[in-house]
Amino acid sequence: MQHPSGSRSGLFAPLLVIGFFIAVTAPVPAESWDAYIGTYTGGDSRGIYHFTWDDESGEAGIVSLAAECTNPSFLAVHPSGGAIYAVLETAEWEGIANSGGIMALMRREGGKLRTAGSRPTYGAAPCHLEIHPSGKFVFFANYSGGSIACMEILDDHKPGALTGFVQYTGSSINRARQQSPHAHSIHLSPDGSRVLSADLGLDRVHVHGFDSTHGRILDNPFPAASLAPGAGPRHFAFHPAGKLVLVLNELSSRLTCMHFDPVTGRMDQVDEESTLPSDFAGSNSTAEVVIHPNGRFVYASNRGHDSIAVFAISSTGDLKLLNIVPTGGRTPRNFTLDPTGNWLLAANQNSDSITLFTVNPASGSLTPHGDPLRVPTPVCIRFAPRL
Repeated sequence: MQHPSGSRSGLFAPLLVIGFFIAVTAPVPAESWDAYIGTYTGGDSRGIYHFTWDDESGEAGIVSLAAECTNPSFLAVHPSGGAIYAVLETAEWEGIANSGGIMALMRREGGKLRTAGSRPTYGAAPCHLEIHPSGKFVFFANYSGGSIACMEILDDHKPGALTGFVQYTGSSINRARQQSPHAHSIHLSPDGSRVLSADLGLDRVHVHGFDSTHGRILDNPFPAASLAPGAGPRHFAFHPAGKLVLVLNELSSRLTCMHFDPVTGRMDQVDEESTLPSDFAGSNSTAEVVIHPNGRFVYASNRGHDSIAVFAISSTGDLKLLNIVPTGGRTPRNFTLDPTGNWLLAANQNSDSITLFTVNPASGSLTPHGDPLRVPTPVCIRFAPRL
């Protein structure tokens, strides 16, 4: 199944919290960033690519190869900003069957990356990862393996021993896609005390406790959140206030808003809306969901309709579809907002392009900007402050 980043002081201006919404109260200073692109290799792509990004003008530099590796589909930036981590989405890793890999790469001036070390994931096709805020652990989801795991990060940024592992079992109603568990994404709760994973194969978002002293994913999970049979939850995102989770369902092309109790880990559905126009009759699967930093808008990508759906979200989690914007390319997989929230970049996997949009933070609207970037088979985009 083919399937943030470093921080800087003052990245966002002082924030005013209003209910669940967070409003920027002062201008954000311009800065130049390094952008890294994870890809699928085997065609023209050779690994992880890089370009520079100016967050004031929306200008991207020349795209170049940063590091050669196999299927570095998703990336994460270490909190220190000094290293990039990639899942190597394979069914076999260095002779180990039914395993992909986790690779650590050290950042160098000019955007180049140097391999620091790699380890097996003990599950096939790892497709998503996240780093603990402490920088001491990396979490990853094995899609074909149907498992999630946690691995220590050593002082030199190399991936170390496996400290936590959970193997899921079961199935759901879609015989073509849900005959076994498929862990498709993994995130930590805002305080780092919970591990959540979206399972496309079981129609669930699993919730676990986390022992940050030993890196253990606790055996007794909090109650899993169940989605509609056949929904196929793929990716999800926490609202900035930490009490809402937006779950994007790949198979049903629907966005589900759930209330999250940070104390108990319980999740309850609040609202659900389609990501497609009411008259759309073609084939579609969704991919990525991103919430604007101001907490007022949610974006979700459609593959097939090849678009990004724009939703308004209320302080209580009610969703309203505002617009559906073509991405100008085929199969928009991952997309991301730049660190200012003023620009959206969409990775069109099957047209070898990244398209750029300006974002209106008051209305959430997207406007195409400039020419697409040419990148072979782009999957994931991550930003890091320039060294």
